[in-house]
Amino acid sequence: MTFNVEEFKEIADKIPNLETLSEEGKYRTAIGRYYYYTFLKIRDIILKIDKREGIHDYFKTGKAHLLVRVYLSKLGDVLNLDILKDVSFDLYNLHKLRKLADYNTDRTVKYAKVRITRKLSHDIIKSLDTLEYNGVVGFENILKYLKKIGKEEGDEYKYFPKV
Repeated sequence: MTFNVEEFKEIADKIPNLETLSEEGKYRTAIGRYYYYTFLKIRDIILKIDKREGIHDYFKTGKAHLLVRVYLSKLGDVLNLDILKDVSFDLYNLHKLRKLADYNTDRTVKYAKVRITRKLSHDIIKSLDTLEYNGVVGFENILKYLKKIGKEEGDEYKYFPKV
């Protein structure tokens, strides 16, 4: 059984409302859970479809945070879809918010940052869910489609980004 990353989103949605926890601690935790929900959801889709050895190996290391963004951006180049570059940049901003929450203990994190993080996470996932390419809708479906047409042409990863 695999972990359902939707649990991170559920925790992030609920934790700011828990009255028994300190304000800032729960805000910082919610920001981190929104980031990991978004990042892991995208990464896991990539790993599910793109079975190239290098992808699988590197996307399960600390480098994966950067590599997922590079993957999205380069796929945007391959497909001529600027929206994927925008999603990559939004994921970068979400990552910055997570690092602020995790590492900058000398700065106060207010609830406004949680709202920003939640919206960014939602917008990223919505963009990927509604992404369209050649009549195919959804990031996962597009990757499956690219793999299928590549396989028909003799290289199932022909249309995948080189990362």
